[in-house]
Amino acid sequence: MVQRFIENTGVRRIDEITKPVLLKWRTAVGNRSSTTTYNNYHRHMKAVLNYCVEERLIDENPFLSVKPYRRVSGRRAPPSNDDMVALFEYLESDTDDPLSPFYLTMVETLYFTGMRSSQLCGLVWSDIDFETDTILLRKQYSKTGKEWRIALHEDLSETLLDFMIDAKTRFREGFHESDQVFWIQRYCSSYSGGRLTPDKVTGIFKRLNRRIGILVSAHRIRHLFATIAANSHRKEGDDSTDCPMSLVSLQEILGHENITTTTGYIKPQISMQRVVMKSIRRPKRKGWGEE
Repeated sequence: MVQRFIENTGVRRIDEITKPVLLKWRTAVGNRSSTTTYNNYHRHMKAVLNYCVEERLIDENPFLSVKPYRRVSGRRAPPSNDDMVALFEYLESDTDDPLSPFYLTMVETLYFTGMRSSQLCGLVWSDIDFETDTILLRKQYSKTGKEWRIALHEDLSETLLDFMIDAKTRFREGFHESDQVFWIQRYCSSYSGGRLTPDKVTGIFKRLNRRIGILVSAHRIRHLFATIAANSHRKEGDDSTDCPMSLVSLQEILGHENITTTTGYIKPQISMQRVVMKSIRRPKRKGWGEE
């Protein structure tokens, strides 16, 4: 958590942690994540600084001057089908922007995996195994500090393979398996820094939202993935309750720590994840008279 705070703020000395720095950090985290996520960060960092006060490294805890977000009931709504259709259509048709193919692959990766923006940014080519059709989500980019593999959707497998071939063609000897998959600076030199970050992903979606008139973000897409996948086991006319194994597979994919403690005794099964993955389809506009 401390390392993440340093990376987000650039602050490396305790005496540099001021109220303006913390307010800016709170806004940045709140823009890309849920209020619950920020409040968890706030609580952990506040505890660290309390220890610093006890050890007389600082006189007072600067986190006392910044309040956590107030809890708001309700869930963040996933993007609508129309918004997702509009986003895909825009990126597929906008030939004037050289970054459109990059953005399209980025959005498809989020849509077909449900991964977090931090995991998207941490993805390197060696994490993608095209032989077993799996993706490794590494612990340093995981919210829970755990590492796991997820099944690779067949549509996304084809997209990422084409993206890799294009990268190898573009960069030749400069291409390495350890390269960030979404190394945006290689496609657009105006982006500062050496890596795509969650903050930059947030900025990309904000610009796309303004251009297209939609409301989509990486985390909203994650919610959409969960909504679609959680209902994947249901057949037409089936009013039965949720299938436990479907939800367990979804929990494995999303990396959540709990449905119940029992899931810790269940061995992750890639075959069960594939059932979930096959339920994710590209959004299509509804025909006349369809509901």
